Amino acid sequence: MLYCKGKIFRILLLTCSLCASGCNVFTPPVERRIERNQSTFDAYPSEVRENLRLGQIQLGYDKEMVSISLGQPDRRYLRLDSQGKVVIWVYLGKEVRSRHHRTTLDLPMFDHNGNRITRREELELDLYDHQEFDRRRIHFVEDKVVALEQTMD
Repeated sequence: MLYCKGKIFRILLLTCSLCASGCNVFTPPVERRIERNQSTFDAYPSEVRENLRLGQIQLGYDKEMVSISLGQPDRRYLRLDSQGKVVIWVYLGKEVRSRHHRTTLDLPMFDHNGNRITRREELELDLYDHQEFDRRRIHFVEDKVVALEQTMD
């Protein structure tokens, strides 16, 4: 019984210390990125700060502004053309589509007399397709946003 009380006390103490430490796991990711870059974020005009909080990127923003607002990109591309060099940051979206599928399967087997027979079984399958898609693409020239692309649906 004494062991149980000690264990409960330790669990209670751990829970209280986590709450008291200010460990806020419920803070949105954009707020955590802002906290890590607070002095830089505070130097921006209020309109820019509001846009960054809402994930609204504007032409002319720099890479630091975009990474504060959206985080690091899932993919990066470098495009070279006659105009020069363009760096493209891609943010992916993920989607799972499920569908129910019914099929029949012929199973060869032997009956109790040793004769070869075919038994038909009907199978029901739940299929899940995991798909990634480009949710947003941001084009940079000389570390400034020059073009924005995003899905419309």
